Amino acid sequence: LFAHLRNTSRSLLWKADMYQELCSLARQEYKAQIKRKQMIEYNQWKETVRKERLEKLYDVRETFQLRVDVARRKHESFVEERELRVERELKRRGLHQYRIT
Repeated sequence: LFAHLRNTSRSLLWKADMYQELCSLARQEYKAQIKRKQMIEYNQWKETVRKERLEKLYDVRETFQLRVDVARRKHESFVEERELRVERELKRRGLHQYRIT
């Protein structure tokens, strides 16, 4: 386009205005092209990579929840066992009326 612009028989002012207009249009089109490309990449990421990562996070969350549940049950078991040992020791010493609650 710029070669054709140089070779036209129009005035230099017209050529300068057209040059600026063409440069402005080229910048706008370049920015729009980049934005379209970014939107395509974002949509692809959203549909594939994001979905895969969310699935992994859900799996990790389930695994973590299972581990927390196991640890909680183990802790409750230890607490019960400790309370039973204390109760037995109190009975052995004849202090069972001082029951821990």
